[in-house]
Amino acid sequence: MLKPDFCTSLNGCIPPNKHCRDCSHAVWFGEVEVIGKKHLFQFNPQYGVTFVTKSGEPRVRQPSEKNPVWEAWGKWHDEFF
Repeated sequence: MLKPDFCTSLNGCIPPNKHCRDCSHAVWFGEVEVIGKKHLFQFNPQYGVTFVTKSGEPRVRQPSEKNPVWEAWGKWHDEFF
């Protein structure tokens, strides 16, 4: 399991701490590339994934369910969780 990029939990969030998998305090930042375009995101196990802009703000339009970015994100998730 990948160590969180940001965590405010009092439990320490140091993998393989099982608490991290479901922690609402832990946030991971990442990127996936689809057809030559980078997609930045933040992920929280309790609230899910949000695709963000370069400045870290949530994108106004999130990818549709059919967008291939979801397959790439799923591979990222499977690799680290």
